[in-house]
Amino acid sequence: MRDGINITRLSDGFVVDALSVISKPQKTDGTGRSTRAGQNSDTRSLHMNKPGYADRAKSQFLSWAMGRPYHNEIDDECCPDFSCCYPDLLEKDEAARWRWYCKRYGTH
Repeated sequence: MRDGINITRLSDGFVVDALSVISKPQKTDGTGRSTRAGQNSDTRSLHMNKPGYADRAKSQFLSWAMGRPYHNEIDDECCPDFSCCYPDLLEKDEAARWRWYCKRYGTH
């Protein structure tokens, strides 16, 4: 629990805010999709269409891999381990951060 938010670190290194996932009922548009922004799996694709998104995402990921996480304010996205908003969660293993980066972008 941190700042009233229940945080769980998963085995693959990603972090889940379990309370926000289960505590907010979702409204649907009749197709089963959520009508609340940020509550459906299509949220990331909304950002991907913005000009320069790919460059911003790669730059943020690279900075995180080098141990300097920051929040992408333009697209309102956190680092892979949310360490930009919760510094204590930064993946301490630099090699693991680089593996995540290389898995996503191929090489550094």
